[in-house]
Amino acid sequence: MIAPIKLTAVLTHPIQYYAPWFRHIHTHAPDIDLTVVYATQPTPEQQGVGFERAFEWDVPLTQGYRSIIVRPSEPGDRIDSDHFTGLDVAQIGRVIADTTPDVVLITGWYSVTLVRALLACRRLGVPVLCRGDSHLQSAPRAWKWPLWVLKTRFLLRQFDGFLSPGVRTTEYLRWFGVADHKIFSVPHAVDNDMFAASAAPFQQPEARAAARRRLGIDADAFVPIFVGKLVPSKRPVNIVRAVARLAPGATLVVVGSGPVEDEVRTEAARHGVDLRMTDFVNQRELGELYGIADCLVLPSAFPETWGLVVNEALATGLPCVVSTAVGCAPDLIRAGETGYVVPFDDIAALATTLSQVRARKALGYDWRPACQAHIDRYSFHEMTAGLSRACRSVLPHSRRPEPAGRDAPLRVVACCGQMVIAGGLERMTFEILRSIHTSGVAAHVIVNSWENFRITPLAEASGASWSLGPYWYPLRRRNLTPVSVFKMLTEICFVSVNLLRVSRRIHPTHVLLPDFEVALRNLPALAWLRARGVRIIARLGTAPPPGRFYRHLWQRVINPVVDQYVANSDFTRRELMALGIPGEKIETIGNTSPRRQRPAASVGARIPGRVIFVGQIIPEKGLDLLLEAIALLRGRGLDATLDVVGAIDAWEPPEYEGHHAALRERASRTDLAGAVTFLGFSENVPALLVRASVHCCPSRPEQREGFGLVVLEAKLASTPSVVTPSGNLPEMVDHTRDGWLCPRADAEAIADGLEFFLTRPDALVSAGRAALLSADRYNESRFTSAWARVFTAGRDESSHAVC
Repeated sequence: MIAPIKLTAVLTHPIQYYAPWFRHIHTHAPDIDLTVVYATQPTPEQQGVGFERAFEWDVPLTQGYRSIIVRPSEPGDRIDSDHFTGLDVAQIGRVIADTTPDVVLITGWYSVTLVRALLACRRLGVPVLCRGDSHLQSAPRAWKWPLWVLKTRFLLRQFDGFLSPGVRTTEYLRWFGVADHKIFSVPHAVDNDMFAASAAPFQQPEARAAARRRLGIDADAFVPIFVGKLVPSKRPVNIVRAVARLAPGATLVVVGSGPVEDEVRTEAARHGVDLRMTDFVNQRELGELYGIADCLVLPSAFPETWGLVVNEALATGLPCVVSTAVGCAPDLIRAGETGYVVPFDDIAALATTLSQVRARKALGYDWRPACQAHIDRYSFHEMTAGLSRACRSVLPHSRRPEPAGRDAPLRVVACCGQMVIAGGLERMTFEILRSIHTSGVAAHVIVNSWENFRITPLAEASGASWSLGPYWYPLRRRNLTPVSVFKMLTEICFVSVNLLRVSRRIHPTHVLLPDFEVALRNLPALAWLRARGVRIIARLGTAPPPGRFYRHLWQRVINPVVDQYVANSDFTRRELMALGIPGEKIETIGNTSPRRQRPAASVGARIPGRVIFVGQIIPEKGLDLLLEAIALLRGRGLDATLDVVGAIDAWEPPEYEGHHAALRERASRTDLAGAVTFLGFSENVPALLVRASVHCCPSRPEQREGFGLVVLEAKLASTPSVVTPSGNLPEMVDHTRDGWLCPRADAEAIADGLEFFLTRPDALVSAGRAALLSADRYNESRFTSAWARVFTAGRDESSHAVC
């Protein structure tokens, strides 16, 4: 089991936008054990500062999750962000410590109380995440600028990670030198479902007309709406002046209160604008007003760091016209789809844009589908997923105690610092650790100190503890410069020193190397440990590269520090022996299916004609060949479709740059239009395989597939595979019985294999049954017992290893 992360969130007071997110975390995120610490609970009068009236929010702010109020409100407390010393709660640090957090989330430093919280976390040694939406455009100017830069740079360095809601905050963090691996996308969101549901009844024609009548608004009027505090920075007067330039038949609705309320009324009267002002309206009552409006207008000047009313409006399907000063503009506004962006303080441009929205309304254009589809990406689910990634990434080590000599006679250190994605090779490494854990072998994993959030849960689920390693620079053999050579040597030095430090604590009997590069990074430490009696086990998940260079590398550099190799297939074994590695040092243990990949018996009917690809989106994997094959099938009259499961939106190495874009472009052409679905990276691979008719692994020969784990996953889903002659793939299928082996890796040969099954329903069903039966060759018990023998061999000698 994976222990949940104990997260303490610190806020000055309960906030209407955060409370539903915290409830969502409590209900839907079992990997986060949340406690929220509020410095105080403001009175209605303190809550109403800026609104010019006392009020309480009509949504529950402290229910549905665990929370602590440090102290009641006191006279003189100020909770608004404009008063740094307005709320000073000295006991905040003690309360944070009492929650015994693994990670603390602090919402910026606009209050001395939040700074106290940050300093307390530094004293406690607890990693801290920062949640804010500041950006460079909202920075002070003139003589304040350099002081602001110095202050901000210092404070940013006190945090371990940053939850960025959007483009401008990410740019701001990068400008201050924050590394990309410390920035996590955690979009701003509101309760989309609540706003959509509250507006829906008033979007029906009859109900909309009735609601307008109650406000004295003509049923056919064009109605822009402003929602927010009536303060100078939000420029509500600009809307009045822009509406005054529109043709007759427009009614402006202003929802809110504040110091410029009288000015808005006066300006509307002076220009003859038909104005409806509703004073302050609480959250649940906003749905009716959004429902009767035609667009939201937010013409703010700086600083409008985000603008959550835009989220609210889009959730109801309402397009938004915002100024360039509004922080969410680059993220939420898609011109012509979700609204428009206009220069701030440009009243003529604002009027022109409102006229454009009005004209599209007159033509019957429905903005709602695009608005709601886009805002779905800004949901509590997405926020929580980003928060979970951030929490895991800033943990310095696992909560599970590290193994020691007294805990188990056999102790393994697995060097996994090169792992970033949780692909098949990575999951198989942790399947090994899980299997030996059941045999009483204790394990500790060394992971990356960056982007390890996908890997550490696998380590914990395997029963291992983990710590961070200094893996930073790539190892390469071409285009070398003095700087790159120095970086590689530095990498080898630091990584080896870290392994030796871990070994001093754990006293390992074995070291597990998941690939040959990690052997190079740890080379000095491995030589020392092997000389001290520690057995070095190198697992080969892929076949070693061929060629003279690699032959010398394996024979003269890697082989001297390795006691035993474990190949995952006969193909990998043959390739290793071709490099001169003695056969007696090689054990062959085929893969089993990682537990994530074991599908339920049934998840629904298969989709006729559906082909599925699962894997890395790189040229060697041959997805471009499969796209051409699908086009050929459709040209032959077959209604073939394709699901592509893989991180197509991920970063591309320079040598692959443009490959993802080329695949998308090919899929968009007429002969494939609507036939290809890019699903991205997915944890739901078993269900996707079960619903497909055929799986295809179209790898090119140069990919030299070491095993073909996805073919095994397809077998367990009773889905036959069409494979190309790449590496071990021919050994994974029995031609026409449980799959199809293409004679060549080209589109026509792949299309022939797919057509064989897609046009023969009986053969497809029979092959699925045979595929499931053939998966027994790779069963878990065989895998577990084989790996147990690897680590128990020489048990007496290795248990006395000295580090």
